[in-house]
Amino acid sequence: MTKFVTTIKEEDCPSIIEYIKSIDSLFPVPISEKTNISDYVMKLYKNGTIILAMHSSEIIGIIAGYMNDSKKNTSYISILGVKKEYQKQKVGIKLFKIFQMLSKKEGLKNILLSVHKENKVAINFYLKNGFKRINSNISGNNYDYSFKKKLDDKTNILITSVGRRSYLVKYFKEALGDKGKVFVSNSSDITPAFNCADLGVVTPMIYDENYINFLLDFCILKEITAIISLFDVDLPILAKNKSLFEQLGINVIVSDYEVLSICNDKYKTFLFLKENGFNVKNTYIKLEEAMDDVKKGIIKFPLIVKPRWGMGSISIFEADNEEELKVLYYKTINNINNSYLKYESEKKINESVLIQEKIIGQEYGLDIINNLNKKYVNTIVKKKIGMRSGETDCAVVITDKKLELIGEKISKKMHHIANMDVDIMIENNNLYILEMNARFGGGYPFSHVSGVDLPLAIIKWINNEKVEKQLLMPKEYNIYIHKDISIVKLEKDY
Repeated sequence: MTKFVTTIKEEDCPSIIEYIKSIDSLFPVPISEKTNISDYVMKLYKNGTIILAMHSSEIIGIIAGYMNDSKKNTSYISILGVKKEYQKQKVGIKLFKIFQMLSKKEGLKNILLSVHKENKVAINFYLKNGFKRINSNISGNNYDYSFKKKLDDKTNILITSVGRRSYLVKYFKEALGDKGKVFVSNSSDITPAFNCADLGVVTPMIYDENYINFLLDFCILKEITAIISLFDVDLPILAKNKSLFEQLGINVIVSDYEVLSICNDKYKTFLFLKENGFNVKNTYIKLEEAMDDVKKGIIKFPLIVKPRWGMGSISIFEADNEEELKVLYYKTINNINNSYLKYESEKKINESVLIQEKIIGQEYGLDIINNLNKKYVNTIVKKKIGMRSGETDCAVVITDKKLELIGEKISKKMHHIANMDVDIMIENNNLYILEMNARFGGGYPFSHVSGVDLPLAIIKWINNEKVEKQLLMPKEYNIYIHKDISIVKLEKDY
């Protein structure tokens, strides 16, 4: 698997010098005939940008140049060279696309380069990738052609683990208009979201060792600006590998791993909320402790039994007595072992089930919005009217200062990025936080229909554009919003 490195250290320079010497003869006029290769590499290291393609510890390709001409808004490619045996494996095009993405991230508008007039392969490569010849003599060398490419201002979004969230694909497409494309990925193409995206791609499973490399490759070839994930299992994997994407100029819109760890682990959620002064119901990860507290009268039935690392309402049960509690506890463990929840739970399978006091009251959902720098922006409150399979089915967007303040407090404790989906229950005037999810939740469409446009705000933040608070505030309150069921014909062959 080819890896790409943009963070170059001084100790890497000797290897780069030797690599350029090894490919020097591939150029019509060798670099060594025009300059001292050691001096050339050190100048690039100090003042320019060097990007390497690596196979294991071996350099197999390089692109280097300069991105420091802000007056002309232009970057300059000085060298692009790939080892002969790797020249038909898309290494060169990937190196070029990374250089292009980094140039765009620097706010530059053009790329300039020169090519020897007899280097037909290079000339065809650059013409194919959007360059135009602008003159036939550069730097006084009558054997060079000069080429220039105007960089576009497109913003390409990749939504990973898209599942059935077709509506989010549509929201991002509406926000982008003709200024970019929306790509989606999933571990299966049996999803209607592939129908409405510009392109869908089937990835390896999230825990597959090739998952991140697959995404990196795809993002390079499709010039992805930002990644957004919709699945709890996917979030920490992306968070751990965020730097690999960001060094290539790709934004990963996920919260820090520590934040995701608190949200995905429902027992950590309970401990975090309790330590920070939020109301929570008694929660247990040991069957014996829960049963002891039942006997002591500290808690009483009914009790909720559910996976500690649960999502999507998988294996949520209600126990009305001790016998049911025991049966449902072990049934939940069995269900965990037979689902994808096992990947999160396998190290602590004996502590993978939560037992929690049931709360009977009115449920609310919060969309707590931070910007990409983790700064609080707004909280949208939804009163839940109907639920289906663990998701909000019907809701009313309301104003509630108390719940909005709770949202602001959570934001300033969690320091999440973009959306935090929070479930709250009010029982006998007591407010309890049920759980938190650091992503677009199933309740976001209700905020969007009321006038909030977080996808557009994210696109503006990515492009360093100002986002007015009005963009993230409802335009209509106290209207009933209901999800609908529609039948979709999948555009695939069987």
